[in-house]
Amino acid sequence: MNDLTQVIVLSQMDYKENDALIKVFSYDYGLMTFLAKGIRKINSKNRSICMPYTISEFMFNYHESSQIQSLLQGQIIQTHHRIHEDLSKSGTASLCVELVESLIHDENDKNVLIEHFEFTKFLLNQIENKSKMNAILAFMLSSYMNYYGISPHVDSCVLCESTKVNSISIEEGGLICNECQMEIHSPIYSIEFLKEFRLSQRINKENFENYLNYKDVSNELILLLVKFLEYHTGVTLKSWEFIRKWSIMM
Repeated sequence: MNDLTQVIVLSQMDYKENDALIKVFSYDYGLMTFLAKGIRKINSKNRSICMPYTISEFMFNYHESSQIQSLLQGQIIQTHHRIHEDLSKSGTASLCVELVESLIHDENDKNVLIEHFEFTKFLLNQIENKSKMNAILAFMLSSYMNYYGISPHVDSCVLCESTKVNSISIEEGGLICNECQMEIHSPIYSIEFLKEFRLSQRINKENFENYLNYKDVSNELILLLVKFLEYHTGVTLKSWEFIRKWSIMM
């Protein structure tokens, strides 16, 4: 009997002459890889449902013992075509799927997977429909730091709890006060940037629209959040290098 599952297409890799391997985030199974035969042919019926960032429904015969499933057919639920037409949106979406793939790689809890599936759909919809990519990046990076359990300490100095802060230390994990800064020689930041950094850790789905409309998010903040996440997870974000290379933000 054929199985159906809703998927978020994460990536596509050429395989043999006209085939491709499609990596997806499945609502029912988590990370999966599909063999899509003939997908590289122009007249392939499955071509459009396998585009990265597309939300689709896949039909297949599930084989538990196989790491690669064979795609039979499917239908598009949401194309996210604007992402493919805009380099900035495409880079942001690429970072989104890289982060979620890294986070759920070994995840088996069904409820956790569903939560991340719905959150990824939410992020892709924001990327598709909104113009402020820096705000989306700040929300995305802060959210994933929270999921990883490495959110920076932003209520006071991470070392002594003083509220008279003037610095941020990636290594120590958050805000640093005037006195501790002189000891560890962490970079000094403006009051405005410290407020921006603190605010980035207060964003959630409920207040995200307000955050979008608050003010433009600085490139400096995004760079700091990327460095913070990479330092505390050991993950190197290849998509971030793509964003920087093409000067989308920097």
